[in-house]
Amino acid sequence: MAIAWRKIGSVGGAAALLSGLLLGAASPARADDTLYTYRIVVYTGSVNNAGTDANVYIDLYGTKGNQMDIALDNGGDPFERGAVDRFSFVSHRDLGDIWQAEISHDNRGNKPGWYLDHVEVKREPAQAMTSFANTHHWLAVDEDDHQTSRVLYKQN
Repeated sequence: MAIAWRKIGSVGGAAALLSGLLLGAASPARADDTLYTYRIVVYTGSVNNAGTDANVYIDLYGTKGNQMDIALDNGGDPFERGAVDRFSFVSHRDLGDIWQAEISHDNRGNKPGWYLDHVEVKREPAQAMTSFANTHHWLAVDEDDHQTSRVLYKQN
């Protein structure tokens, strides 16, 4: 069983993780109980000091809706140099075709800078894997463009 957390707000610049969705748990009765599972694969680059211990979040933008502030935490030690990390979350909303994502981190931890290589998203089981362009960048206050977030667009 895994947990996908949503960051609902911020307090003093620190992420406030206020709401979670327990994967595999029964949902309250609704008129439409359809659940959509999304898989996110994040590739960390292989350059020196590429990994991060910061908390990483992703926003997904689809043709039918958006899902914001998804905390990427798989219970392990994700985002290490050269790593491929897999995450999933469940939503009552079909986001449609994912056309944009924004990935960011909270700049916390020892050496929080992170070199993002690539991101892929897929809705299980029907949707094809969506790959994003504009990756291969540092998300770091002391590297590249000094930003800790990056907007990613679907590759054609």
